[in-house]
Amino acid sequence: MNKTVIKELQKLMALCMEINEKTEHDVSFEIYGFVKCFEVRVAENGWSQTNPSIFITDIGGEKITLPNINKCRQKLLKYKEW
Repeated sequence: MNKTVIKELQKLMALCMEINEKTEHDVSFEIYGFVKCFEVRVAENGWSQTNPSIFITDIGGEKITLPNINKCRQKLLKYKEW
C-alpha cells in the first residue's frame, strides 16, 4: 500500500471518529489488511438493537483504493453536522 493511500485511510478514520464524537451517529471503521479491504458502517442517531448500522461501504468491505476511499468519504460527509 502506498503512502498516499495510507494517509487517505487515516483521514477517513479521523472523519469516522469525529462523527462519533460530535454527533449522535455511531460510526464503525474496520480494516481487513489481509485481504486489503475496509468497511464503514453508520447507525443513524446511535446504535441499538432496534436501530442497527447501515453499511456505507459494500457489505463485506471495499477494496482499499483511492477511488473507494473517496466514495466512502463523500457518503460519510452527509453525517457531518458541524
